Amino acid sequence: MLYHSSPEDSVSLVESLEAVGASQLVEVLEREGIRRSSILAYGYTLGDIFEKLQDVDYGFSVNVKGYGRVLTVYRAASRQKNLVAASVASYLEVMKLAGVEAPALNPKELLEADRKLRAQGFRGDRLLGLAAAGTVLAYIEKPMPITST
Repeated sequence: MLYHSSPEDSVSLVESLEAVGASQLVEVLEREGIRRSSILAYGYTLGDIFEKLQDVDYGFSVNVKGYGRVLTVYRAASRQKNLVAASVASYLEVMKLAGVEAPALNPKELLEADRKLRAQGFRGDRLLGLAAAGTVLAYIEKPMPITST
């Protein structure tokens, strides 16, 4: 679907990124020569845009070339018994994909690691889109309770 979208869809995405103040993402696109005029001239699709952004914000990995990441996170989530554990497992898996040493599957250790990483300037919000996508796929395949009962 992303690779069959129109250039106008891509322009809308870039304009939306600008409108919400996602300057880091807009800068990445501009460094790649992707702006309104080039999108329309070369017919860039949402898939093309997502490819350029997926290494800055892992949520954009939902394209043909980044789909392996989604499957990796989905597999980690699908092995869990409840939705909370699946969400934590997804986030930890994305941290590994991003090259960050992830703690054990333990919410307390995860919170501590997250605090330390944020103090070092780490942007965990750039991982949430991919973590959510993997968790949702696992849940769609096998609905699970929110927590253990």
